[in-house]
Amino acid sequence: MSFGRTEENGKDIILFLDPSDDIAPEKKEEQEPQQAYNEETGEINWDCPCIAPMVKPPCGDTFKEAFSCFVYSKEEPKGLDCVEQFRAMQAYPSTFGNLDGSIKKNTGFIKKLKAGITSQTYPQIQKEMLGLKLEKYLEEIAASIAEASYKNTADLLSAVELISLLHQRFDGFSPTLIALVRKSLGPPPAPQPYSEQREKEEQQRLSKQKSSLRLLTELYLVGLADDGKQKGGLIPQVLHELLNTDRTQHANLSLASNFAKFYGEFFLEEQDLVPAPIRIACTQVLKSYFESRLKKLEKSADELSLSRNAQNDDKKELLERRKKNFDKLKQGAEILSQCLKLEMPELKEEEEESQMVIGIADGRNSRGDKDTGVWDDEETQAFYENLVDLSNVVPQAVLSNQSSKEETEDDDKVDVASKTEFDALTAKLLNALNRELIDQLAVEFAYMNAGVSRRQMTKFLFGVSKSRLELLPYYCRFMAILNPYMPDIAKFIVEQLDTKFHAQVKKKDTFLEERIKVVRYIGELVKFKLCPVIIPLRFLKVLLDDFQGLHIDLATTLLECCGRFLYQLQESHEKMSQLLEILIRKKTVQNMDQRHKIMIENAIYQVNPPEQPIIQQQERSPLELFLRKLLYKDLTRNKATVIQKTLRKIDWNNPETKQLITRLFCKIWKVKFSNIHLIAYLVGELAPYHPDFGVYIVDDVIESIRMGLETNVFSQNQQRVACAKYLAELYNYRMINSGVIFDTLYLLLRFGHDQGIPKQNTSPLMDAEDDYFRLRLVCTMLEGCGMCFKKGRNALYIFCKKKPMPMDVEFMINDTFDTLRPQMYRFPNYETAALELNNRNAQEATMQMDQESDDEPDPEPEVEEEPVVEQEPEKTVEQQETMDMDDFELEFAKVMNESMEGRKSERKTTMIDFSVPSKVKVAPNSAGEGLVAFTLGKVLALPETSSFARTTLSKQQAENEERSRLKALVLDYDERQSVKPIN
Repeated sequence: MSFGRTEENGKDIILFLDPSDDIAPEKKEEQEPQQAYNEETGEINWDCPCIAPMVKPPCGDTFKEAFSCFVYSKEEPKGLDCVEQFRAMQAYPSTFGNLDGSIKKNTGFIKKLKAGITSQTYPQIQKEMLGLKLEKYLEEIAASIAEASYKNTADLLSAVELISLLHQRFDGFSPTLIALVRKSLGPPPAPQPYSEQREKEEQQRLSKQKSSLRLLTELYLVGLADDGKQKGGLIPQVLHELLNTDRTQHANLSLASNFAKFYGEFFLEEQDLVPAPIRIACTQVLKSYFESRLKKLEKSADELSLSRNAQNDDKKELLERRKKNFDKLKQGAEILSQCLKLEMPELKEEEEESQMVIGIADGRNSRGDKDTGVWDDEETQAFYENLVDLSNVVPQAVLSNQSSKEETEDDDKVDVASKTEFDALTAKLLNALNRELIDQLAVEFAYMNAGVSRRQMTKFLFGVSKSRLELLPYYCRFMAILNPYMPDIAKFIVEQLDTKFHAQVKKKDTFLEERIKVVRYIGELVKFKLCPVIIPLRFLKVLLDDFQGLHIDLATTLLECCGRFLYQLQESHEKMSQLLEILIRKKTVQNMDQRHKIMIENAIYQVNPPEQPIIQQQERSPLELFLRKLLYKDLTRNKATVIQKTLRKIDWNNPETKQLITRLFCKIWKVKFSNIHLIAYLVGELAPYHPDFGVYIVDDVIESIRMGLETNVFSQNQQRVACAKYLAELYNYRMINSGVIFDTLYLLLRFGHDQGIPKQNTSPLMDAEDDYFRLRLVCTMLEGCGMCFKKGRNALYIFCKKKPMPMDVEFMINDTFDTLRPQMYRFPNYETAALELNNRNAQEATMQMDQESDDEPDPEPEVEEEPVVEQEPEKTVEQQETMDMDDFELEFAKVMNESMEGRKSERKTTMIDFSVPSKVKVAPNSAGEGLVAFTLGKVLALPETSSFARTTLSKQQAENEERSRLKALVLDYDERQSVKPIN
């Protein structure tokens, strides 16, 4: 058998020859030609030029199987039993058939590679690859495979298999691909200030580099990538480039943990697949990175603990970021320690909320806040102590860039770009009045670290305008952030301020504003610990030695700026106390104006304020906390039914529990105003099961409203409004009747006024002439339940005040009338309202009396009938006495029933705004002849012949007769009791 390729069409030709056939003469003339089959040894020479090209992949194994079968075949004709093996070779048309070199199909194949290789798309991609001429597109294919990301292990192995086929077919493909993959595994970018876009880009970079590192490692393990000329090996060199440049920022932590997780068994443990020097080198690189990582992890734990202690709003975002970073660091460290078989250090666990509360309780200051050391509150402590660590955001090489001795002080050598950046930075500093902005500007200036830039920044910070003193704390924070790496800035400014202060003390003509700037600057530098403590103490001593004029202003300014800090600082407390004593003595002895005395008193109070008693938190039982949470926090429209069922399950038989629930329901002002109707709903639902509970709630609310009228304390106005709303809602849920509502409304309008009638320009002591708060309560009650009443009248209370009504109260009254009585006519003044109200009261009373007299028949004179007494046999005295007692009880019960039935038929008059007596008094002697005098608010004379007068007189006569009859019965009973029985 032989193999050859024609020059016409490039097709492969297979020739089947019998071993006895003669070979071409020119071949026999060659020196010791190689043969594919050695008959003497019976072995096949696969290196023979005639079959060597066929042995290479991708069809090498299939050809060897078919050729071996043919050589050793014993069938006739020879090779008859090898037909299936030769048919299997037809599966490789790229080798034995034509290859498609069209641009369209080749570019389409590359696009599929760029879209990504997955385990589902790999069979189709492999089939297309075997049928295409790809020699001209190898670089694009390598770039597409290197740029793709592989999400899981199956996709990664499919890509490795495809790369293996391309490697077997094209000699220069693998080096090109490996170079591109290594290029994507570059060091992390320079750190920048935090932003959401920056975090998103960093996640994308890590995801891509994880995929590339795994691809390179898989190619190394299958032999497609070798160490070659790489010093120390390919994989150790790649890890060194990724991790050695990331010792401070630890941005590539996930890459190291991912490599150790998937390939630790090959590169970190004893295996024959990877050479020992390579394993040792990888282990050393990861161990070194792990050790540097532990320091970062401990520091992150401390920062997280510090941030957790400060729970103000501006720290929440920082706390979340630090907690997220700490979790990532801890997770990666655990993976590395497990793979490297190293011990994980003990870190501070997150404290539980209960533990934090216990810790805080032991460190309270006089105001009940957490102990913050020399600082008064957490926010101030965070401003002066929680500084940005530049080593976490700026490369160490930039921070260590110090000016050399040969560097001149000529600013003209600075390039234009650097000067433009510096000018832009200083322009931002002029408006840097928040902590986040000043921190960001400090990071930006750190990247401009150079001797010239530091000198220019020093001049800028020292020359702050005396009219912009609010910038001093932020400029000092700016210097404090830079001080660990650029200490020359703060040092120079402290020296200049010290020199300038002593020069100003000698000169008496210096402006006060310039002097105040110096002492305030020193005070802020001391609080950031950029200035020795002895300097402000020396300043204060110098000012106290000549304590007069401007020195008083400077001393008080210095004390207000840093006096409290120096007084609480342990190293300066004693000296500061002595200086305060001197200050107090000089204030007492010297003669100074009132302004300076007030300034000194304020400064002393600010340095050493009087101690305040510790505020003790009220201890509540778990049940009370649970009930307060249900009623004051969780109560909503959707949860009202569930809460009502929960309250019913509580042990109401326990007196303490019942008293606790009642007390919480009575404190309605602690509930959200919009949820008052829900509390009333709960009362209405619980009252049928516990009647005394509902009665107590109603009584307490009414009593609270009345007590508010009696005390009239301004601080309780909100509680009074809540109680008025509560009472209206209790009526809506049928806990009280309309009489209670009207009684309360009239109580609000009449309480404290003479005879219960508001009069014009008269205000009692309990209702001031400019106090319209009662109208607010009335409007609140009417808004809650006024829609349930169909009738209503104008009141005189609105016109009884001397002072004009406030606009908000007027608007509230207008809204109430528009909602409840939009068509009602409102009287313009007190006289009109009073006259109309009296007329209506008289007319309605007359009409009601006439209607009652027409409906009832005229009373007939009662004729007393003599009772018929039947003759009975004589009885003993005891029997007679017993019968008399029974008759009296029956008669008395009958009289009482008749009286009660008569009262039920009486009609109740509707309540009116004007004070009307509940009974009509008749004074016939006070009127003229033929007239009857009635007292109805005032004396009203009516004719004797009128139906109203006749009805009233007949009723009074009937009442007198009934009273006389009852009196006679009682007297007869007493006489019978006084008779003694005859023995």
